Parts: sequence; C-alpha cells; structure tokens
Amino acid sequence: MAIKYRLVILIFIFSLCTANGQPVSPRLLPEWFVERYESLELDRRYELGAYLNPLFLEGDFNGDGEKDIVSTLVNSENGKLGLLIIFKSSEEYYIVGAGDGFGVAGDSFEWVDYWEIFDSKTAYETTFLDNGDVEGTREVTIRNVAISIRESEGSGGLIYYDGEKFTWIHQGE
Repeated sequence: MAIKYRLVILIFIFSLCTANGQPVSPRLLPEWFVERYESLELDRRYELGAYLNPLFLEGDFNGDGEKDIVSTLVNSENGKLGLLIIFKSSEEYYIVGAGDGFGVAGDSFEWVDYWEIFDSKTAYETTFLDNGDVEGTREVTIRNVAISIRESEGSGGLIYYDGEKFTWIHQGE
C-alpha cells in the first residue's frame, strides 16, 4: 500500500512539472543541451516548456552526423509558445515561434497538439493560390530529418533546415 501511495505522489509531482506550457526541470533534458541553453543566456528571455509530449526530440537536423535537440519553450515576456533547436556540434541555435513569426505556423505554437521527427526523404507541400484557396501539392526533397508539428484534427507542417535557416513546409489545408 505504501509503495502504491508513493507512486501516486510521484506521478502527481511529475504531472505538475510537465503541465501545459509550464516550465520544466532542466534535469529532464540532455546535459549538453541545458549547458548550451544557459551559456547562451536564453534563460533570460525564455523558459523551457512542457507543452508537448515527448519533452524533446533528437535528430540530425543539419546533416553533420550529430544528434541535435529540439525542445519546447515559452517566451517569458509574452507567454507565446515555440521551439528551441540547438545543434550539438556548433554554437548555432534557432527559435521558431515563441513570439517570432514563422510563416503560416505563426508566432505562437499553442495550436500544436502533436510533434515527431520526420525522416522521409520526400514530403508533399500544400500549395495555395493568391486568394488563399488550395491549389494542390508539390513534392519536396528533404536532405535531413525535419520536425513535424500538427493539430490533432487539422493541418500542420514540417520545420526543415535547408542548410542556412529553418523553413516551413505546409501540409494539409
């Protein structure tokens, strides 16, 4: 009985740490990622968030053979949600959303319900007419893994590093 009670308490405490949009303990992230986050002083403007599950994703986004990390974060000034991507083999980092516009994806990712690594070499981007109507799709070649974000019942897209910057590939309507 005592073990069951302790387990319930631990689950409750963990759920408080990972509540939607709430700060998360850096101990739950890879050490090198947290060290870089702090050395870049990103903690002055952002808090590592926990609004998506899993807490972070690993993938070689820039094609250098190293596993980079993407984590959720919250802009401390305005509460807007976004993603922090840090390359393991360099000092480069990118923030998408969290108050900065990112194409059709917007400046806050509160609409995102689901994320995963996209590792196919081909994606299909939804294309639009000037009036906003869907025109069709076009095939896009993906050199490295991308980050797929979407609504549970709607559209989404891929966040893909093109060698210079992260870009948005819209999928769905």
